[in-house]
Amino acid sequence: MPLLDGRLLITPPEGSKDSARPHDIMGAPPSAVAETRLMVQQGAAKLVVFSEEVFARPGPDLVGALKDADPRVADLPMTERTLARGLRAVIVSHPSLRAADDVAPVAHAYTVLPDDTLQVTHVLVNSDVVRAGSSGCSALAERILASLRPGPRKLDLAGGVKDVGNGYALTLPPAFVMIHEAGPDFDVYRVFPLNPISTPTGQLGIYFGGHASFERDPQAKAVAGKLFGKAVTWQEARSGAAVRRETLVEFDGGLHAHVFLAAPKDVNADELQHVAETLKKR
Repeated sequence: MPLLDGRLLITPPEGSKDSARPHDIMGAPPSAVAETRLMVQQGAAKLVVFSEEVFARPGPDLVGALKDADPRVADLPMTERTLARGLRAVIVSHPSLRAADDVAPVAHAYTVLPDDTLQVTHVLVNSDVVRAGSSGCSALAERILASLRPGPRKLDLAGGVKDVGNGYALTLPPAFVMIHEAGPDFDVYRVFPLNPISTPTGQLGIYFGGHASFERDPQAKAVAGKLFGKAVTWQEARSGAAVRRETLVEFDGGLHAHVFLAAPKDVNADELQHVAETLKKR
């Protein structure tokens, strides 16, 4: 069964079905390019296999980078393995499961695809499984994750001009990835620069629709910019070194473009803003 829209393949647990992650009815469902979810349910008991793109490269020391990047797994046992078709993986296991949690993670596989990009696949159970006795969960998770193998699809890392709907286009540098989330009456495009996981870089978002969730903040710092060939003012907020910028462009017919970015540092924010400013009419 394909995961991540064919980027990753798995031998699914018996009885599993595709099960998209629940989302707000007013929001866009997650892109199948970015995440895939399988679920097995027997009565109240549930097992979930959830794969997601990390939108990063592994770097030379994946174990060390994972310990630094994610405190939730930093102290858990990690094992480097080679799976089917040469797929490199770091398996992270949870020695004990907690029935007090609604969802209990059992194990994770961080996998390095042939294009040197990184995904993570999680195996999780709900509290009903833990209360019923979870002694076999770790072995089952191990078998599921051991079946992972690379699929035929690769990320488009070439850069260049990309359609973003409504007759507009965006130019991406090489090693940037864009995904599309289609809502009921709007579209969201997300852009990620692919750097080593040890080097956070942030992301850019572009919303096209008639009901943008943008609110003007007179206390925010004003940053000059240009979108769609028009002068705009970004409003900027900070938390330590981290930066958030957003702005709203209104078009005829009630269409809005809400453009927003979040980055760990000014240099990353400036890079993402520069990409956003390539937006233009096709």
